[in-house]
Amino acid sequence: MSVIKIENSKEMSAEEFQQTLQEAWESGSPLDDLLEIVWQLVELEQKYEMKSADFIEKFRRGEMGDEMDFIWWASIYALYLDLRERIEKALLKVAVVWEGEKPPVETSKKTAKAVAT
Repeated sequence: MSVIKIENSKEMSAEEFQQTLQEAWESGSPLDDLLEIVWQLVELEQKYEMKSADFIEKFRRGEMGDEMDFIWWASIYALYLDLRERIEKALLKVAVVWEGEKPPVETSKKTAKAVAT
């Protein structure tokens, strides 16, 4: 995930802040984001000795409580599912377009941009 460090936020206008966020979003890699989320999920799964899919079922039934870790876990698991689905859809689009041919490098960049939107 992209990291933004703002040192003198009082000197930055709202427009500049929005532009900075937009640039970070556009330069980020959906695959990098997915990998970061997966690592966070793995840490929680190891900590609580439970797979995320099992956790989310129990959490939705109200069996896990409302600890901050559990709220965080549910949030990043939802992000994981959404991002994985968007990446899969983008890859399917590329596969259909190229039908077995290797796409040029420019297409890979377009696919990454399509996933981000």
